[in-house]
Amino acid sequence: MGKFYDRENDVYVFRRAEDQYDLAMQTLKEDRFYEWTNKQGNFKRLIWSFELAYLFRYEAELLLEKHGFKLENVFGDFSRSPYNYYSGEQIFVARKA
Repeated sequence: MGKFYDRENDVYVFRRAEDQYDLAMQTLKEDRFYEWTNKQGNFKRLIWSFELAYLFRYEAELLLEKHGFKLENVFGDFSRSPYNYYSGEQIFVARKA
């Protein structure tokens, strides 16, 4: 995932992620690792773990329809790029029917 500069502590922080997908349950468990060396020369590591469930595009569209929404568009990111399988996001624009 790369590195970023932490201005508050004046250090570079290296970050990486380890993902575990459960395709049958449609869940993701992600562990994010943040590592740096502080000004005293001590190595530090912060681990942030979380789990989430996800929907595939057509499942989300069906749920919207079943709950009285009309789908107007689907975008692949917040810049309104066209959606495709490799898009980083699923942005649904829907209105109450």
